[in-house]
Amino acid sequence: MARAAAGSGIAPSAVMAARATRGSVWRSSGCSIGTASAAVRAIQTVLRSATGTLRRAVIDALVAERDPRVVPMLVRIIEESQALGKDHDVVLETIEGLATVGTDAAVPVLATMAQRRALFGRKKLRVLKERSVDALARVGGAKANTVLKEAAQTGDRMLKKIVGQRGRS
Repeated sequence: MARAAAGSGIAPSAVMAARATRGSVWRSSGCSIGTASAAVRAIQTVLRSATGTLRRAVIDALVAERDPRVVPMLVRIIEESQALGKDHDVVLETIEGLATVGTDAAVPVLATMAQRRALFGRKKLRVLKERSVDALARVGGAKANTVLKEAAQTGDRMLKKIVGQRGRS
């Protein structure tokens, strides 16, 4: 994996941190820095340049202990990313991370992602809405349930269909 990382421009220390069993390097840096702009950009750069397993390992390391202090950083990563563009996979993984932590602080950004609209890129939009709705369901709580009910009533046709399907499952 280190050779693959060297070829992709990922710092070897990031690879080693992501490979660490407990991921304490990522968790401790994520929890102590909160929403520091430089830290968010650094983690976002790692997430953008990583693929599949490594990207998932970084997100898992950040949310492993379900510490709500990482939520603002994950929210900021989503807000600063192109959800329907080059950062689509990063946003999807980050949404999964927010669902894992499961706090009400994640609900507004998940609602925003579920309510996104686009003229083009319907497949990416559908996946984004599905992941957001699933994450809201996993977060649970009154706030998330209210957002899901409103989405079922006032959302666009695609969102209403997704919420309806998830409600029956």
